[in-house]
Amino acid sequence: EWSDRSGRHISEQDALLVRAGRDLGCEVVLDAEDQVSRFHLEFRRLKGGEAQVRNTGSNGATLNDAPLTDAWTALPDSCEIDASGVCIRAERV
Repeated sequence: EWSDRSGRHISEQDALLVRAGRDLGCEVVLDAEDQVSRFHLEFRRLKGGEAQVRNTGSNGATLNDAPLTDAWTALPDSCEIDASGVCIRAERV
């Protein structure tokens, strides 16, 4: 079950989910053999526009140098995600 910052329930139909990892089934395929998990990260954008990320892999990831866990974490307007040496930079436009 998902909720936004205000605690409002969000259904799966109200969110856009994007997976990143080395598995070819991911929407974003990261080509980094042993460094990146098959399903390393999940990103979602809630219906209201808020973007979030969580670590779904076993190889670790950081958001602006802070460790990411399997809990959904809000993405700031500008950020850098390190997925076991693969750097992802994002900026809200």
